[in-house]
Amino acid sequence: MILKIVCLHIGEFLQVLHQKLADGALVEKTIAASMVWALIANNQKGKAVIKCSGIHAKLQKALNQMHLRSTSEDTETELNFVPT
Repeated sequence: MILKIVCLHIGEFLQVLHQKLADGALVEKTIAASMVWALIANNQKGKAVIKCSGIHAKLQKALNQMHLRSTSEDTETELNFVPT
């Protein structure tokens, strides 16, 4: 529990999360989102820190990008399907 609180108050750590969620590859975004989830689970203060730091908006944007990417991949798969 103490480690969660310490991580959420380190500016450099929050900057890395911002950077990975904004500019990282899909794997990096997934890992950063998982890290945020682990830090704020059952932690009201952590949730407030994430919202105030702007990471909440970056998470939502990354989620929307992943959703659009998976939707376009599903559409491509359907278009390329050739029944035999």
